[in-house]
Amino acid sequence: HFVAIFPFEKISPRSTITMGLAGRLQWKKDPSMLEEKESSRPLRHEVAGVYSRKPILTGKGVPIPENIRWNSSFRVHPLGQLPAGFARPTRFAAAVTKDRFQLIVETDDDLHHPEVDGRDLWRGDSLEFSLDIPGKGMNASTVSFSAARIPGGKNLMYKGHAPVVVGDCPTVWTPASMPVETGRCEILVQPEKKKTVYRIDLPLTELFPYIPESGDPIRFSLLVNENNGKERIAALCWGGGIVGGKDAAKYGDLKAE
Repeated sequence: HFVAIFPFEKISPRSTITMGLAGRLQWKKDPSMLEEKESSRPLRHEVAGVYSRKPILTGKGVPIPENIRWNSSFRVHPLGQLPAGFARPTRFAAAVTKDRFQLIVETDDDLHHPEVDGRDLWRGDSLEFSLDIPGKGMNASTVSFSAARIPGGKNLMYKGHAPVVVGDCPTVWTPASMPVETGRCEILVQPEKKKTVYRIDLPLTELFPYIPESGDPIRFSLLVNENNGKERIAALCWGGGIVGGKDAAKYGDLKAE
């Protein structure tokens, strides 16, 4: 197994929770903090799944099997010439606790082909996911991330998009288009099993300003990019709205279990 972990800073759970509560109050009670006024669009409900209200990863990144609830129902979005019989079984589990967002993704992969220099993670084997916490289908309100393991064994995770806000932001928070170094991103490449596993553990403040309460329904989309060693040939998608045009109205529905 090849494992690489970000050298993340330690975070006080108490301060994270406090910031989380403040964030909820800000966007729910003071919409003026948002630069773009909220609206809504007709939502699609083509895929649904569940998340746990209990942690699915320990503080050291070890899975907690009794809390994991797997979601599958992935579809293949072709982006190139697919080999006959192409299939990449993939599943994910998510958790929203009082102060963390956690994600485990497992995907079959004959050989891991990372993007060469870490600038465009989506070109190689990688993970992308996005949340629409208000659930109104507006792209401006989404928070999105990408993660990949690049040559040399280094893990990279970026925040691709975050809502534009006016006012103070939490200390434990990453602006859009910046590397995320406030949580844990572990990517295990398992050639003997022909499998890649992603384990993500983030403080809820990374979803600022739309910080969900554990138990809230969440609009969510996730995809795994597949590279054949030469080019990106497919995306394995749960929900839509990431590949083929950004559209938060196409996200799937996650409910607490």
